Amino acid sequence: MISSEPPAIPTQQIVPESILQKCVKISNESSSDIKANMRRAFSKFSQENVDASSKPNEYKSILFALCYYHSAILGRKKFGAPGWSKVYNFNDGDLTICADILNNYVEQFDQVPWKDLRYLFGHIMYGGHITDHWDRITNNTYLEVLIDPKLLHNMNLIPSHSPIYRILDPNKSNYVDYQKYIEKLPTESPNMFGMHPNAEINFLTNLCDATFNAIVDMLGASAGGGGGEDGGVSAIVAKYKETIPAYFDLLKIQDTCDVKNEGKPATPYDTVAIQESGVMNVMLLEILTSLDELELGLAGSLNMTDAMESLAASLSLNRVPENWSTFYFSKRPLNSWYSDLAARCAQLVAWTEGMIKPKSLSISFFFNPLSFLTAITQTTARERGLPLDEMTSQTNVTWIPDYLTIKEDAKDGAYIHGLFLEGAAWENGGEGQEGYLIDQKLKELHPPLPVINVVAVLVKDKKTKAQFECPVYYTTARGQVFIFKANLNMESEEVPQSKWILSGTALIMNEDF
Repeated sequence: MISSEPPAIPTQQIVPESILQKCVKISNESSSDIKANMRRAFSKFSQENVDASSKPNEYKSILFALCYYHSAILGRKKFGAPGWSKVYNFNDGDLTICADILNNYVEQFDQVPWKDLRYLFGHIMYGGHITDHWDRITNNTYLEVLIDPKLLHNMNLIPSHSPIYRILDPNKSNYVDYQKYIEKLPTESPNMFGMHPNAEINFLTNLCDATFNAIVDMLGASAGGGGGEDGGVSAIVAKYKETIPAYFDLLKIQDTCDVKNEGKPATPYDTVAIQESGVMNVMLLEILTSLDELELGLAGSLNMTDAMESLAASLSLNRVPENWSTFYFSKRPLNSWYSDLAARCAQLVAWTEGMIKPKSLSISFFFNPLSFLTAITQTTARERGLPLDEMTSQTNVTWIPDYLTIKEDAKDGAYIHGLFLEGAAWENGGEGQEGYLIDQKLKELHPPLPVINVVAVLVKDKKTKAQFECPVYYTTARGQVFIFKANLNMESEEVPQSKWILSGTALIMNEDF
């Protein structure tokens, strides 16, 4: 401990007070525990606040629900990207200002303006912190579920409806009763946030990964050791150079395209294949060039630069080098990432050899997945003479679990595969029947989705009944890696959208391993 007290030994020097003051850092962070947050939130108010309201029953009930909402969105961040795509600094000031707004609106109107309150809380106060579109939807969904007229009639506050935690009857309860009732909150679980128990497994796994990555970072690349003076990096470089896929001959691909189309302009699908091949060549050149330079550097033929040192460290730690990872988003370790790169090249080779689109394409293997979806829309618009600016994509999940069993092209649109669900699972309806979203099975974090038939339709004709608008992301990191919205079947129209929104349901293109 550093102190400004006079030192006990004459040879020691006094620490100047100015230095001590600069060293003081006070951190007042909210807990991730929902009960602790509820205690803290509700303690900001008192019986006097309730007595000052001309509608104490409404004020008490909504205030308690507001405190639960505040506690839930604070605790939700511990689940990482499925909780919030970004980290937001919600604070006690947001809560107290919302309570003032609540008091003013309850006093001003004869009937509680539920919709106005939800808008002010979700879009102005708490929503003012939120920058991600899907996080804003999640935040507003909490308010739709919790700030509801049923609060006055013994409503359950747990968004997932299990376990049961019914709000107290405002006619029979005062401030102290509500305060004591906080201690009767059920044992915390992801259900209390509207999430599946798998969310906690995901949270603990990510925490473990972050801890071990921090340890590896502190130990440095030399800890990866073994294999000689250069720590075995030369062997790794040689292995990757031997297995790197071949470049794509763009002139040959263009000639093949011209022959297939008999001199007519390339189709939208052909254009996508050529563009993807071009980007793949740039990426392969970057990988091979950096490996060649590092090999020469390790042999002493070139001076080792910072870029070479960084590449060597990444290779020894099984991490994707920074200059390789800029071409597409991925959280995979290097060995898995390299295998994924080979699979991407194999799909492109199969497509460009005869410029015939495969029966089904892995959407996760595209550098620009949206270009392929746009190609589907353009092709349909040309064939049917429809206005392109009035069309959109519709995703119809088929009953086909394995794309290798597909023998014919889709009658409309195109087949895609390679997507994984997070926050939900899929109930396959069997041949000729439509499947739908269901709760995850325990410990199955990312169940694969069957083959999807993507079709282009007019906006007015797109399916909307019993459909969940599901965000699609490159990786589990979500956030900036959002791509497009897929529409997935729900079991029935009675299933609320809030169930899947609060559970953090999304489609992921790339797993983490």
